[in-house]
Amino acid sequence: MAEVSFFDRIKELDKGEIAPIYYLVGQEDYFHDRFIQKITQVIFPDRAARDLNLTVLYGTEDTLQQVLSAAASFPMMADRRLVIVRSFNKMSIGDPEALSKYLQHPQKTTCLILSASEDGKAKIYREIREKAVLVPCKPIREYQIAGWLVDLAKSKNIELSPEAAQMMADHLGPHLLALEKELDKLRDFKGEGVRITLQDVAEVTGTSGADIFALQKALAVRDLNKSLSISKRLLESGTDLININAVLFAYFKKALIAASLKKRRRTQDEIGRELKMAPFQLKQTMMAVNNFDYKKLKEIIKLLSELDVQSKTSSVSPAAALQMLCFKICRL
Repeated sequence: MAEVSFFDRIKELDKGEIAPIYYLVGQEDYFHDRFIQKITQVIFPDRAARDLNLTVLYGTEDTLQQVLSAAASFPMMADRRLVIVRSFNKMSIGDPEALSKYLQHPQKTTCLILSASEDGKAKIYREIREKAVLVPCKPIREYQIAGWLVDLAKSKNIELSPEAAQMMADHLGPHLLALEKELDKLRDFKGEGVRITLQDVAEVTGTSGADIFALQKALAVRDLNKSLSISKRLLESGTDLININAVLFAYFKKALIAASLKKRRRTQDEIGRELKMAPFQLKQTMMAVNNFDYKKLKEIIKLLSELDVQSKTSSVSPAAALQMLCFKICRL
């Protein structure tokens, strides 16, 4: 049976489906915070009801008895109480039988949220997993960020192109809250129910991402004139050399890994599956693999590492440093 995703749980809340107990598990704080924010909004449309019926407790400070007492209380001037226990995995479960009893017969007018960065090993945790609704809060791996962004966009009634999602992922990395804020900017810019492209992202976020991808492609096919022209445009638009270098490093690092797999006689489809790349990502990566062998890709990684140090310590101008990089890569 496939694991229910975080977005599936959010959709359930949108439908008004609220369980008596939720178990949030994982080390990604963004998911904990977003789920709690969402369910708070669903249960308490107005602030007055929330102030009277929301209790937040902490596993590092409060006791299980306080949790069960709050959960057993009836709501005031509202349909439900909401009891949130942060850092639940750090709480001392002094009376597991009392917790087990509540899990068996939860208060129908209370929604209890147990938020834990990691799952416990005691027997009571197994019962929690069986009785509560599980909300996965695992950190997202680098290769999953673009796909996660596309799903997040869908939940906001936005169609985000895979290329645009990848550009945002490359620019902001695994900072999920920052990514969501950028997505909200794009929604405000384009409106709901429309398709957001690479150019839209570049225009709204100011990343000059379209040019960075163009530079990536020009270097991958050894087009010196185009790479010099794009480099000049990037720097004139205010794009930081460190950011340019970071995107290029990530791209050629993936190409190096792909080249290593190719040396082991893996097919292109096998490389894509092993690196968990979308088809368009694989196509872009293989451009570099087909134009530079493994040894030359290692040399490119070395050049990019040297540029990273140079951009932070040297007095050489960013324009001169980036032009020299283009010359060296295209002449390999």
